Amino acid sequence: RKQKRGGEGASEDDDEDGDDDDESMEEAEPVDVDGARKQKRRAAPKKSNKGLRLGASPGTPSQPILSQQSNQTSAAVPAASSPAAHAAHAPRSPLTGREKARAAKKLAAAADGGGSGGRNFEERAHQRFKFLRPENIKDASGRRKGDPLYDASTLHIPAGWFKQEKVSPGQQQWWTFKSENFDSVLLFKMGKFYEMYEMDAHVGVEHLGLLYMKGDQPHCGFPEKAYASNAEKLARKGFKVIVVEQTETPEQLAERNRKRKKAGMGVDKVVNREKVAVLSPGTLFDYEMVRNTRGCSYIVAVAEGGDFQIGVSAVDVTTGKMILGQLADNASRSKLTTFLAAINPVEVVVPKGGGSEEDASVTEDTRAMLRRALPGAKLTELIPGDQFWAGGRALEEASGYFEGGALPETLRELRDKGAAIALSALGGIVSFLQRSLLDKAVLPVCQFEVLPEDGIPRLADDEQGARLDASALSNLEIVENAEGSKEGTLLSQLDHCVSGPGHRLLREWLLHPLRKVESIVARQRAVEELRQSGLADDFHAGLKGIPDLERSLTRMAASSVGSGRERDGVVLYEDSCGRRLRAFLATLRGFKKLQILLVRLESERRWESTLLARLLSSLEWAELESLETKFDWVKAERDGQVTPVGFPQHDDAVAKIEEVGEEVQAYLDEVWSKVRGKGTFTGEEMEVAEKTDVPTDWELTSQRKGKGAVRRYQTRELREILQRRTMAEEQKERALREYLRSLVAGFCRHHENFLRAVEVSAQIDVLCSLSMVGDGWCQPNFVEADRGTFRAKALSHPNSGADFVPNDLDLGGEKSFALLTGPNMGGKSTIMRQVCLATILAQIGAPVPARSCELTPVDAIFVRMGARDSIFTGQSTWNVELSDCNSMLQQATPHSLVVLDEFGRGTATSDGIALAAAVMRWLVNRRCLSLFSTHYHLLAQEAGEDVMLWHMACEVDEKDDVTFLYKIRQGVCPSSYGVNVARLAGLPAGVLNRASEVIKMNE
Repeated sequence: RKQKRGGEGASEDDDEDGDDDDESMEEAEPVDVDGARKQKRRAAPKKSNKGLRLGASPGTPSQPILSQQSNQTSAAVPAASSPAAHAAHAPRSPLTGREKARAAKKLAAAADGGGSGGRNFEERAHQRFKFLRPENIKDASGRRKGDPLYDASTLHIPAGWFKQEKVSPGQQQWWTFKSENFDSVLLFKMGKFYEMYEMDAHVGVEHLGLLYMKGDQPHCGFPEKAYASNAEKLARKGFKVIVVEQTETPEQLAERNRKRKKAGMGVDKVVNREKVAVLSPGTLFDYEMVRNTRGCSYIVAVAEGGDFQIGVSAVDVTTGKMILGQLADNASRSKLTTFLAAINPVEVVVPKGGGSEEDASVTEDTRAMLRRALPGAKLTELIPGDQFWAGGRALEEASGYFEGGALPETLRELRDKGAAIALSALGGIVSFLQRSLLDKAVLPVCQFEVLPEDGIPRLADDEQGARLDASALSNLEIVENAEGSKEGTLLSQLDHCVSGPGHRLLREWLLHPLRKVESIVARQRAVEELRQSGLADDFHAGLKGIPDLERSLTRMAASSVGSGRERDGVVLYEDSCGRRLRAFLATLRGFKKLQILLVRLESERRWESTLLARLLSSLEWAELESLETKFDWVKAERDGQVTPVGFPQHDDAVAKIEEVGEEVQAYLDEVWSKVRGKGTFTGEEMEVAEKTDVPTDWELTSQRKGKGAVRRYQTRELREILQRRTMAEEQKERALREYLRSLVAGFCRHHENFLRAVEVSAQIDVLCSLSMVGDGWCQPNFVEADRGTFRAKALSHPNSGADFVPNDLDLGGEKSFALLTGPNMGGKSTIMRQVCLATILAQIGAPVPARSCELTPVDAIFVRMGARDSIFTGQSTWNVELSDCNSMLQQATPHSLVVLDEFGRGTATSDGIALAAAVMRWLVNRRCLSLFSTHYHLLAQEAGEDVMLWHMACEVDEKDDVTFLYKIRQGVCPSSYGVNVARLAGLPAGVLNRASEVIKMNE
């Protein structure tokens, strides 16, 4: 039987054994032993008709955090009237030109009924699913949407509805899963296909390009081989995806029903299924779904206590890195904002309102800050107490994932400090991972890191790094530009890393520059020695052929516990055991290549850099070498399986298979003696020529007509023998899976040793990358002094081209504050960015774009540039400017670098000048290393002898045309030349003339 499927990602598949579609989700149809009504799968003709996206639709992705409405209430949105209306509610993301054209085409198709083929889905849904009407929706506990504890992830189906509507057993099973995961899209496995029904079918049509199948019920699907691409696509679009797999074959169902009958019980008409995976932007875990991304995808849980105590817990499931901390924050949540800007989470987990005083909570002010800071992140609200746990239960649950229930040192440290809010955030993350079915895969191998109260991560040897607040990260475009991409950022200029761990580590170095001169110099010497040795290119060439081993370690840990679709009992028609073996071999070969590469690098020379020498001598490869002797890697790859040695379960199964084989042969020898003519055994049936006389107890099972006609038979005795053979073969397969899992588990027991090798390779990858940057850049010299200093000759910008104008700078010492004036577009902001970026480069151990550079290390960089408001929190431009300035004044020390660009322009001139002058004096007295640009020339009169006066030079000709020189000069610029710059911008002559007249009137 050919089962035809239309739409992108679908294919034709020969389904002669009937496995491709074991059940129909249509109403009240005759069923076979598996509860299936076989149907042709074909694309419906495209005719105009409206379709329905059912209300409370899991077809609506969880609300982005920027929405004023949380996803716990969004799941019960009133029904849209058509697939086109559903498309209007799809999550927004930047589209390419091709994607825009494709989206327009799909919207047009949706408006025409989405290929519904004349079927009125809306009318059917309205009559059949009254409990899905917005006014009738309840959660599993009977709560309505307005209830503070309403759980949008569940759905109440009225008692007796299945019987009343004559819902088939297969459809009942689907609705049971749907009612338990109402905020999600189900990928429901039936044979070799993932099916999407009812409201989920509209999602498949609109977001995956599938077409509706024949019938009155909305229905589409795709084959097993298209799982990774389609599931990833839905998750990245913001949907929460539930993967429901078969855990029983039709044969196993028949055997189970035979036992039930013997026990006097009724039979089941559908195979067993289980929820095996929950996919969302932060839980994408499979290699195929993350292989094209190198960055982290953090999920962060946030809880809040009194006095602005904020608990955070963030985890990246692909690498197993978890950050925990309790921040002593302020009213503007500056520390939380900075932390979120650094990790850039894709999902946020918070407690839902309405809990008791003992439960975790988050204030409305913090929610507003989250909406402002993370407009594109997916929000999940968990019910406090039941789903978002307090600290005590968090520790109790977490302890179960570690050997002997012993908590890791990090968690014990937080417990002993009484960091209840941080542990509550941990409770949110552990609960979220449990609900996402990733807890057993991720938590046992987590690399825990404590975030101190000041929000500044501790580096190696408990060293404190320099602080870059959220405003600095944004304005300086360190790791991300204003459009959310990496283009033009400092990271993009430095990132020559060839490994995923190296890329992620370089990002961490940029976010957390060093402060200790000794540590900085150690990196500098390593970078310089790699540059001079010429070995960086060779190391990178060797590293290119090695997979992302940090993620491989986490996947191996998941494989060892049978996570996701690799869970025991899951029925997959792809070779799942072979795929698991290939992944394991790829990991082992990756580490073997890494061992050879690092050993060779160590032997290349006698390394003078203490950092490189220490890294290369710190590795242990005994376990990897042991695994080489435990099985033949080449043979395993060729055969697609590991042949166990000394594994009793496998040996017993092989013995049984041989025994049954002999029994089959003995039986055949006996029966062939009773038959005239030549017969053959196909492995399942006895085949003879069509007119051959056979014993009466032979049962005809199949035949072939025409030339060379044959008939095929079985007997009761033969079936019993073949059943024993099947059981022995299944026992062997289980033994092979178990043996492979034991090998993987043994490998994972040495997780820390292998992780150390990954960390070493990542550090060397980054050091090699830094050795390749900028021809003509210099290694800066550090001086330690009581007052900050920054001196540079021919300082340029990391992104500068050949025509960039460099500058000499001498800031600090007795005069640590520079007031910078000059024309608009004259380069003031660029100069300030150059100083900040050079400081960051210097403090991560990299060269800087200058002929020479000397500086003192800073403990923080505070930057206030540009004008912006915050519509999410109701803050005006001036309010945001004051908030950023307040953060600087509260936290800056004499060892901080402070940059203020035109502070005071957001209010009246008199107020702006007054506040700017007051802030200038505060910073001068504080002795911060400061750059303050302004168009308020009156500030120069307020400046004392402890303030340096600089300006950006320009020339103005007799026609009042301005030529920017982009050079720093001493003194104050006589004018900002705003009208002259306006002329360059092309403003109408009448406007320019009138502006000149107003200036003369006010002079």
